[in-house]
Amino acid sequence: MYKVSVIIATYKRPAETLKCLGLINQSHGLKESFDLEVIVVDSSPNLDTRLAIIAKNFNFNLNYIKLKKQTLPGKARNIGINKAKNEL
Repeated sequence: MYKVSVIIATYKRPAETLKCLGLINQSHGLKESFDLEVIVVDSSPNLDTRLAIIAKNFNFNLNYIKLKKQTLPGKARNIGINKAKNEL
């Protein structure tokens, strides 16, 4: 079984982030061919994204990281990569 990490950097996009997580959750082979860890790195000024995603049940491990200030997507992804436990 493969172990994979997915990094999602987001800023003020709770609906889009939730949709992305929903599509990942529908992946064929999830929990059969591969285990998935998803890391959401959020640099939004509010908790809207967190509130949108924590209420949902996903078939993968979800790690939410809240940054204190707006961060460029590349830097946010690098933060997620440093926290990842699996192949990217």
